[in-house]
This record gives sequence, C-alpha cells and structure tokens, in this order.
Amino acid sequence: MRELQRLVYPPGHPYRKDRFGTAETVKDIDRSDIKDYFENVISKAPTLIAFAGQFKKDGVVSWAGRTFGTRDEKRNNSKKSGEASLASKNVKREIVMPHKTQADILIGAVACSRTEPDYEPLNLLNVILGELGFMGRLGQRVRDKEGLAYSCTSFLNAGIAGGSWTALAGVNPRNVAKALELMKEEIERVRQELVEEQELADAKQNQLGSALMELESTEGIARTSHNLAHFNLGLDYFVKRRQLFSKITREDLMSMGKKYLDGSRLSTVIVGPRLKG
Repeated sequence: MRELQRLVYPPGHPYRKDRFGTAETVKDIDRSDIKDYFENVISKAPTLIAFAGQFKKDGVVSWAGRTFGTRDEKRNNSKKSGEASLASKNVKREIVMPHKTQADILIGAVACSRTEPDYEPLNLLNVILGELGFMGRLGQRVRDKEGLAYSCTSFLNAGIAGGSWTALAGVNPRNVAKALELMKEEIERVRQELVEEQELADAKQNQLGSALMELESTEGIARTSHNLAHFNLGLDYFVKRRQLFSKITREDLMSMGKKYLDGSRLSTVIVGPRLKG
C-alpha cells in the first residue's frame, strides 16, 4: 500500500506520505523534534471526541477539558481533491520479496474526497466491484470462477483532502499475469456496460443495512458520530443519503467508472517473489 499511495497521489499531497514514516526519515528524529512537535502542533490542534454509553455530560466535558485543555477550534477543512490529478499516468512497479510465497496485486487510482458529490455513486460502484456478496464482481470472477486468487476485493478510501480507490488480490505467483488481466477486465467492464438493476438495488441496501448494523453497539455509535462530525455530514446524513440513493442510477455508476477507473490512469504494484518471464 505504501508504494501504491506514492504512485497514486501527486507530489505534495498529504496522503502521499506514509504516516508511519520510513527508516530514512525516522532515524534522523531526536527527542527535541518530538517534544517541539507535540508542544507546537499536537497540544494545540483541534480535537474531536465521540462518546457513546452511560455517561453524564458534565463529567465527560469536565474530563475532556482537563485532559486536552484549550484548543484552537479552527479546523483545516481544505479539500485538496484528486480532481487535478485524474490525468496521472499508468505506472507499474514490482517489489521483490524473496521470502514471500504469495504474490499481492494492488491496482489503484486517485478518487474523490468523502464530502464530494461523487462519493456516494462511486462508493456504490465499489460495493458492486469488490464487496457485494463475497468480494463483489472481482471476487466472483478471479477467485470463485477462475480459482486464481485466495482473495480479490476492492475498497474506497476517502478522506477530507481527497481519496483513492484500490483493488487487491492475493495469488499464487504463477497466476499473477492472468489474475491481473481478469481484474482489469472487470474494472473496464463497469466503464463500458451498465451494472444490473438488481446489483444497484443490492448495493444500496447493503450500505443502508451496514449503517444500521454499525449502530447496534456503543462502539459503532461512537465511531459513526465521530465520522459525521469529522466530515461535517450532519446528524440528518442517513436520511439525506437514503433520499440521494433513490436518485442514483446505473448511468451515474458508469459515469464514475469512466471518470475514476480509466485504465490509462491506474497504477499497479505487485509484491512477492520475483516473477518469471
């Protein structure tokens, strides 16, 4: 994923950096760097806390004040979307790891932010491609039908400053070429053919149902509340999304495929033992 992020996001984009750092960057950090960063950035940064359960409001507010102190309430919500980077080139990288017995295929492209209008239709398209049923169309074709992969799925990772779409598969090294070919065929198919009406209906129900399941636990309620606030979606988000879903068509999903999943802009990373031939 680290290498794919570097290929997908343009230079200077915050999501291009590995949040864990690298051996080269970490070795030059000393105690004073960490102390200065904490005192000048972390200790002053706005903090969003979500609670769910049997808490008393006054107690929670008091604890938060004692723990986090006074913060700068101004949040940097600048949306550096992937729009300007949609013309990125097709790049392929092979990372050789001789000790691995399995090869991992990752295909990725820049996508939209969580708050852009494209998010909902693009997310539904991803559900059909890599989630619906058991790993979506990708899993059905590459894993179930052809038996070439241990797993084959996709996901949409959307943040405030942009997002990315990723398809990934774990395969026997000798099946890399064929599995990659089939994955690209399925990706191209959603760009050239309308998805089935039932697929779209199932994808919508999948997302509506998973949201309800998330609210069945206090942890899920806290996580959902945090996301609603973090992305400024509003407490009426689920009502608005249901209304929006009723207007999203198969043509909208094809449009998302054409916009974000153009094969000429997809980057590929293959990790595993050295490929033969």
